[in-house]
Amino acid sequence: MANPITPAEVQAKAASGARIPEEVFEVVNDLIQDGWNGKTATVYQKDVVATLVDFHGFDRQEIFASHYLDFEPAYGARGWVVAYDKPMAYAGETYEAHWVFSPTA
Repeated sequence: MANPITPAEVQAKAASGARIPEEVFEVVNDLIQDGWNGKTATVYQKDVVATLVDFHGFDRQEIFASHYLDFEPAYGARGWVVAYDKPMAYAGETYEAHWVFSPTA
């Protein structure tokens, strides 16, 4: 018999990254290493998506529909502070959506 999932169970699943394909983590890990400046790493969403589509055969719509880019909790569980930033169209912002990875203090 199934029981309702608890908030703790949802958080644990998110932190484990169990629903995110390993290719996503491989791509993000590579981009973190490439972008590391000694304190932080900036990873651009367009680079993650392009690499998944062009080199791993993912469907762009599936990436977003399946929430494959919601990997912040998994990295947070591994010692990162991850901040996502995207432009606000209503404010006229035009920069690229990105994550900034910083080690936890």
